Amino acid sequence: MALPQPTTRVLRGTVAYAAASVIQRAIGFLLLPLYARVLTPGEYGQIAVVTTVTAALGTLLGLGLETAVFRTYSRLRDQPRERRRFTNTVGTFTLVAPLLVAALAGLGLSPVIERMFEVPRLAVTLGFLGAALSISATVVPLAILRAQERFGDFIRLSGVQVVVTVGFTLTFVVLLRWGVLGWMLSIVGAAAILLVTGLVVLGHRWTSEMDWRHLTAALAFGLPMIPHALAQWGLSLSDRAILGAFLESSDVGVYYVAYQFGLPISVISIALSQAVQPLYAEASIDDERHSQLAPAASHQFLTTALLTMVVALLGPLAVQALLPSSYAPAASLIPWIALGHGLFGLYFIPINAITILSGRNRWVWVVTVTAALANIGLNLVFVPRIGAAAAAINTCIGYAILLIGVSAYMYRVVERPVAFQWSRIGLGSLLVVVAVGSAMFLTAENLALDLITRMAAIAVVIALFAALGLMGGPLAFVRTWRHQTAPKR
Repeated sequence: MALPQPTTRVLRGTVAYAAASVIQRAIGFLLLPLYARVLTPGEYGQIAVVTTVTAALGTLLGLGLETAVFRTYSRLRDQPRERRRFTNTVGTFTLVAPLLVAALAGLGLSPVIERMFEVPRLAVTLGFLGAALSISATVVPLAILRAQERFGDFIRLSGVQVVVTVGFTLTFVVLLRWGVLGWMLSIVGAAAILLVTGLVVLGHRWTSEMDWRHLTAALAFGLPMIPHALAQWGLSLSDRAILGAFLESSDVGVYYVAYQFGLPISVISIALSQAVQPLYAEASIDDERHSQLAPAASHQFLTTALLTMVVALLGPLAVQALLPSSYAPAASLIPWIALGHGLFGLYFIPINAITILSGRNRWVWVVTVTAALANIGLNLVFVPRIGAAAAAINTCIGYAILLIGVSAYMYRVVERPVAFQWSRIGLGSLLVVVAVGSAMFLTAENLALDLITRMAAIAVVIALFAALGLMGGPLAFVRTWRHQTAPKR
């Protein structure tokens, strides 16, 4: 039986965005054992500090415009001339402003960061430049490609970025042994090539036909998202800064490596979120399309839950099997980090309804700031006493507060919220929680036996999902993946 057209669109989009992210993340993840043999935990800790600081700058440089560009471009689908004006205006601004601000920030802040965290000043400056280039590449080219649902071009751009990033990293970090500086140079080079290639692929004919009211409207939508985005930084990255302030660089490096194992959850979750956004945009201007959102949201939830379970159970064993013994403490952190990533993935469901469906995002930052402050406060209290484990647990607490708060805000501001299939969601969540909890408490001393136990737990949950009719979304995702990647005859 053919899948309903909206579900097929969502799954194809998910496959495309997931493929793009997997291309980027998987190769880096597979090369992690090589990097771990070239970079010490201390150097990884310095990389974590620089990327944490530059991510905060990138949040500011973005001005919340990516969602504004996607939403406005989608809503102007029947007004091609206004679309051109909008792209000219906002595109010109986002190509110039981030680079200027990053240059000034690099001059003023890099000496301060060097003194505080003992990282090379040049590495910080390069990180700022990479953040600016990434914002310019993301806000216009990639956001518009998503709005146009040009999945093939999106994947090809990601492929170019990966080839360049890996090539630069292998050259600068592995062969030349430039350490942190080599890592930052790789980021700058990849972001620059992504920006140039993205503009070429986008194919927009830049003209002087502008309407600065479009920029004003985009900023009016985006600026309230800055506190929200900064709070997201506080939730996802500030833990590394706090760890760097209280613990050794090697401890930060171990935590950073553990965090990498949660990335598959975020990659697929973000891809799912991006794939359903066109449905939310259409439902915002056509009430008849609102019914498409319920099955899409349920598939999104259950797929994220299964991914969280798999990473939480198998990630610790991967650390033991693949990485040097100096990174062994990362294994105990992964289940908590996986849960945090899973809660973050679920947050995209209500936030899409708020930002894309209703556009009433003015006060959502209050919820996010509350969650971030709770996370930062808990880290400041417990990290000096307990260490990295406290940061992993506090990440879960912070994201739980975020998910609950944003969901409550959604029901307050969205006139017609998504009709979630609560029975399916609740049952699937219960099975995942029981499986992860059981496997964590029944850990075997022998690595092979532990692997068998955890694989058995995963198999039981998947079998129960199938028997109870909960596998519709994940199985449909697999069918679509096979259809999209099968050779054309």
